[in-house]
Amino acid sequence: VMNDEANTHYFAMLDQLIEGHQFIENRLGNITVRSGWANDPFGYSPTMAYLLQRSGIQYMAIHRVHYHIKKALAKEKNLEFLWQQTWDRTLSTRIFTHLLPFNAYDIPHTCGPDPKICCQFDFLRGRQSYKNCPWGINPVIIDEKNIQERAELLLDQYRKKAQLYRTSALFIPLGDDFRFRTIEEAKLQFDNYDKLFTYINQQIHWNTHIQYGTLSDYFAQVLQEKSLTEFPSYAGDFFTYADRADHYWSGYFTSRAFFKRMNRIAESHLSQFVKLGEEIPGTNEWGYNAENLLTIEDVQHDEDDKGDAVIQE
Repeated sequence: VMNDEANTHYFAMLDQLIEGHQFIENRLGNITVRSGWANDPFGYSPTMAYLLQRSGIQYMAIHRVHYHIKKALAKEKNLEFLWQQTWDRTLSTRIFTHLLPFNAYDIPHTCGPDPKICCQFDFLRGRQSYKNCPWGINPVIIDEKNIQERAELLLDQYRKKAQLYRTSALFIPLGDDFRFRTIEEAKLQFDNYDKLFTYINQQIHWNTHIQYGTLSDYFAQVLQEKSLTEFPSYAGDFFTYADRADHYWSGYFTSRAFFKRMNRIAESHLSQFVKLGEEIPGTNEWGYNAENLLTIEDVQHDEDDKGDAVIQE
């Protein structure tokens, strides 16, 4: 899961990280994970960055950082940096980190600085199965008549966002919570973006190449243009999170204290069973089971351990 980073114990962080790596290996084979994605924890701990780096992850993307810090970093094109531990003098713990620049991670807030325009490129909006754009203009299906105007509008947002970073590579997330759950949405999004990408790439004078990719694809492109030594370093944490003036997300540090306590007790029991299973032959047959393990790991989710999840989630 994408675990909370303020309340969660490092044992639970490690345990769910191990389970995630094993899940990938068991289902996809011997694949090495190089990039991490943590868009929703309400603030970030250097402990989690350290554990990710020690697990072999080289790059990560984060989002929920205090808005004043984002503005200061964006002004100096420092939204990508080498995050290192405060105690590390050898620079061996650094992880290359990308910070999303705007207020949210949904499509209206990721293509560029103007959500009113970006929302017009979330092609599920305005459909009977989904909500409208709150800025009053819903997307239109891309066709031959409007493709030039639509492509120019989208590319203008991309170029404005690109001014906040140091290379010509640009990372544009495409999604949100509970998205791409239906074939209808996948077809709407990809059919329209396929047309836009093809058209943009054909305009040689626009000097733009756009494609689908993974986080690792993006970081590889960045490092083709600049070496890691050309990026700034950062040491410390990213607490407490605020997304606007006087809106500090700190209540979850202490909310639902009974639930948090039970979480720690369950973690403690699980840790004891794990150690017994490792040290005493045959104990794995009567120790913890996978379902119990997964339940405890799920509780570390960034909206479970905080105590701010709703029933639908």
